[in-house]
Amino acid sequence: IAGRDGDGDDAGWLIEALGHTIRGAARPGLAIGQEVVAYVRPEDIEIVEVGDGAGYANLLDGTIDRVIFEGATAQVRVDVGGREMRVDVSGNERLTLMRRDGTVRLGFHPVTVIPVPEVPEAS
Repeated sequence: IAGRDGDGDDAGWLIEALGHTIRGAARPGLAIGQEVVAYVRPEDIEIVEVGDGAGYANLLDGTIDRVIFEGATAQVRVDVGGREMRVDVSGNERLTLMRRDGTVRLGFHPVTVIPVPEVPEAS
């Protein structure tokens, strides 16, 4: 997720990306306004019911682009604001994905967001 580090507090920081404000845990070395790339591991993202999301500081709505079954897990590709996010789903939940209308809500906690200063592309 590419975005710009925003003002936060001692408990964390904010990043503006994908038309949302994403909360992350406190990490040293970032400056307010700095361009960053934020990573969230696919296994740290949960698919929650649209309209729900209690308990998650970060919620993003998207559309399922495709579901790839890999044995006991399914890799779900979700379009969020024109960017692809990957979610790993296991258990019975992976079997219910085919019955959805395509709209999903993704939830994840601030501690799972890993910001890295963006390196400008060489020209």
